[in-house]
Amino acid sequence: MKKQSKLILFIILIAGITLFTAGCGNKLDEGDILTAVDTAVAETDTAKAAILQQTVDAEAAFTPTYTPAPTSTNTPIPEPTSTSTTEPGDFEPPLVQVSLDTNCRSGPGKVYPYLGGLFVGEESTVHGIDPSGAWYYIANPDIEDEYCWIWGYYAETTGDTEPLPIYTPGPTPDTAPSFTAEFRELETCNGSWRVEFTIDNTGPVTLESISVHVLDTVTDEQTGLSQMNSFMAAGGCDLAADEDLLFPGESGFTISFDLSEDPSDHYSFATITACTQENMAGNCFVSEFAFTP
Repeated sequence: MKKQSKLILFIILIAGITLFTAGCGNKLDEGDILTAVDTAVAETDTAKAAILQQTVDAEAAFTPTYTPAPTSTNTPIPEPTSTSTTEPGDFEPPLVQVSLDTNCRSGPGKVYPYLGGLFVGEESTVHGIDPSGAWYYIANPDIEDEYCWIWGYYAETTGDTEPLPIYTPGPTPDTAPSFTAEFRELETCNGSWRVEFTIDNTGPVTLESISVHVLDTVTDEQTGLSQMNSFMAAGGCDLAADEDLLFPGESGFTISFDLSEDPSDHYSFATITACTQENMAGNCFVSEFAFTP
């Protein structure tokens, strides 16, 4: 802009000199005038090119990089093996109830995938214990003719547990979580804006908690770091939990905290973290990516 102003002033000055010299009977060399004007125009074009290059360089420097999520394979977990000589038909399986809703997993530990749950008021049969005696191998309350492990801390058994076979679990599974996330839509709620994302659990383990952070690079506004132990229902201003858990192969939704300014068409940056336990605990996976609402 400064170069353009100088050019205008220069042309006005030349015009004034021309009129003045013409009035005095002197003739100003036309070639000198054109040369001076061409020089000023060239300097202006050079300045414009420099400003444009600075803008391009600044945008390139600001663009974040995104590393694709590593892929993982879901390896089936072997059935536990028994070191006991007790045969399943030799005794009546004891019954088990819990005083607190308890997850039922494919192995005796939180690193194993979630398969179901034994809830307060429900009852199941116990078919084995792990070598430590802390976990029970029970009939899965949610899937007929399948079995899973519950932690015995909240469990109360009825019947004789002495004959129970001792099961040695198979090797721990690949516990590295993985997911893909992408922008879904922009919600306008009570004069503010929320960004909604689709989450696909591409890993071998269940996701139990998630956090979202969004940065609008145009206004420099950023959301608070949301942390949730559930995956939200899509759409609407009234946030409602849709799924507490996101199992391998399932899709869900998550949403950011509010932005006070409309981020539509603004280059933005999202950081989404999902973990295998509640309250952002266990194994976690982070996805960072750019998007434009």
